[in-house]
Amino acid sequence: MSRALDEKSVSLAGNEYIVKKFTPQIGCYWAFKILGKLMSGATSAQFTGLDVGKIVENFTEMEPKEFERFQKDCLSFVFIRFDSGLHPLVNSEGFFTQPDLAGPVAFLLTIESFKHSIFDFFGEEVLKSLLAGVGQESAPN
Repeated sequence: MSRALDEKSVSLAGNEYIVKKFTPQIGCYWAFKILGKLMSGATSAQFTGLDVGKIVENFTEMEPKEFERFQKDCLSFVFIRFDSGLHPLVNSEGFFTQPDLAGPVAFLLTIESFKHSIFDFFGEEVLKSLLAGVGQESAPN
């Protein structure tokens, strides 16, 4: 995959942020977590497309600790551009490196990071094929 597809630039509050893709392990974890919540009790007829509203609804049901992990996972792949180069938004201990980071900026960067990694992680066709089997009973052998 080319570097241009692996990262994207986001301008917020007068700063330029570089959002990079999740590692395969983190991407898979959150993709399975979300797909599992979306698929529980659903039928394939309910999945004609990816329902972003349903994904958001599932995130509103997260416990605070789970959301904290989610946000740190997302923001660990966001970097702020300074004249001296790119600097991570979250350090290796999981703390924000910008103490004055505004809540709305953190919120938007969390969403941008998740969208950039997960929606492109599998690609639309792979997501559709994964969801196609939802609700279908396995045929007896």
